[in-house]
Parts: sequence; C-alpha cells; structure tokens
Amino acid sequence: MDGRGVREARERLGLGQAELARELGVTPVTVWRWEHGRTRVPRWVEASLRRMEGTTVGRAQDKAEGEKHAGASEPARDENSQEEGNPSLIDAALHVVFRKMHGRVPRSAEEFRRFKEELTAW
Repeated sequence: MDGRGVREARERLGLGQAELARELGVTPVTVWRWEHGRTRVPRWVEASLRRMEGTTVGRAQDKAEGEKHAGASEPARDENSQEEGNPSLIDAALHVVFRKMHGRVPRSAEEFRRFKEELTAW
C-alpha cells in the first residue's frame, strides 16, 4: 500500500489524520508522511486499515494464496502470520507498546524485531 491508499482508506473511514494516527498508535506526522510519500507505509498498517474497514478482499486473497500452497511440505499457515508477510494483531499491539515505552515508533524493521525478541524472551 502506498500513501494514496492510506489517504483513501482514511477518507473512507471518515477519519482525520490525527484520528487515524490515534487508532494506529502513531503520530499524526507519521500519517502525513505516509500520505505524502515521505516514508514507506509499513505492511502492518495495510492490515490494520483492512480490519478497520472490515474488508474481506485481503482475506480472500490470503486464503487463495494458502490454498495454492496446500499440500506443500511447508508448515501450516496462520492467516495472521508475520513470517508470511501479514502482520498479526500482536505486532500491531507491539508497535503501540514500543511507542508508549520509547515515545516514538520503531526506526526500522530490525529495531522492531529486536524489541519483539526482547519481549518474548522472558
């Protein structure tokens, strides 16, 4: 999803940038940066917006993708699995926790991964 997609989803939801930021646990400036193409939109945002909109299109695509791989020697797929590129609700919540603890959003996927590992280690 690109910034235009974020803006369109926000408008469909009838939210301002500040309201969407509050719902996602990010700052309004972050939403503005996504919408204006200043920063890349994280994959978890697309999943969160899909859930907020109640869109089933993404789930149908995920299900079709899972069926395409059925019978392969891979482990069972969880539709919310981070390993498959679909952020889980847990990851979305951990982004909020990170922001509350550090006063900012993670600067990189690597920083978020380390944070997640530290939390799950205990």
